[in-house]
Amino acid sequence: MKLQPTPAQAMALLASGLLEVDDFPDVAAQWLAYGMDSESLRMLAGADQEDRADIRDLWTAALEELDIQPIPVENRWPLIWAYELATWKAGERTKEQGERCRADVEGFVEAARKDIQAGIRGRGSAS
Repeated sequence: MKLQPTPAQAMALLASGLLEVDDFPDVAAQWLAYGMDSESLRMLAGADQEDRADIRDLWTAALEELDIQPIPVENRWPLIWAYELATWKAGERTKEQGERCRADVEGFVEAARKDIQAGIRGRGSAS
């Protein structure tokens, strides 16, 4: 079975655009194997890959049932890196894929930093 992200890693990957809807059923199955449980999580683990809308709805319901919260921007990259490193160690990523992910994460972090700085400057000029 392919290595799946922890709940915190999944939320960080999802918010960063690095987790696809098609991955949700496999993630749910792994979380069940780890001992997490909810009705929606069980349904998601067995969901038909053809119904992406149903998968999204089950994902949202499972997150609510399990009380899994969004990850703040400043905490996302360490979680993403931890997952990416684990998948590389498990032999699921090539060096090139790891480098591409690193570049994507660095770009995301840089964009977030600029957004935060712009927000701080914007508040300072409004005073």
